[in-house]
Amino acid sequence: MYPSPRSLLVVTLALVSLTTVFPACRKKAQPDESVIEQPRSPVAITGPLYYEPEAIDPGFAFGAAEGMVIFNLFEGLLMPAPTTNVDDPKKLVVPGVAESFAVSEDGLTYTFKLRADAKWSNGDPLTSEDFVYSWRRVLDPKKPADYAVLFWEIEGARDYYDGTEADWSKVGIKAPDAQTLVVKLNT
Repeated sequence: MYPSPRSLLVVTLALVSLTTVFPACRKKAQPDESVIEQPRSPVAITGPLYYEPEAIDPGFAFGAAEGMVIFNLFEGLLMPAPTTNVDDPKKLVVPGVAESFAVSEDGLTYTFKLRADAKWSNGDPLTSEDFVYSWRRVLDPKKPADYAVLFWEIEGARDYYDGTEADWSKVGIKAPDAQTLVVKLNT
């Protein structure tokens, strides 16, 4: 059984908007060794913004300008497909940091396999535990995040955020190994 378009859309929105915390995770082209690299100079990214972003922390930013900058700087587990067909949930997203994902028979558990070559901008490997850390940070009741509501479809996330459940192990976000992220939904 494949999940309904609505549940996949909810998960996609949460993943795209709140897991885009990993800069420079895309595969890097290998440089031509015959070319001597020159020292890097600052790079300017130019684009239309109606106002200056107040923050670009994906977990806590709020607003259109912030969203535009974040979406163009970071890559999430999954990314919106270039063209979407709402009637076919399989075509709503494409792999980002996750090279693949599987959905359980009941549509409640998503298992993501991360790309082996996913790295932070400093070259350190990106792991599933990095996603757990960032999502836990967004759900921290001491640091209210405007978009934490997007995680409430995840088992135990709302109770953890509201402070009625202090045990993080009750939240359906797990990293069984460095390349696997498992997310369990309520419905």
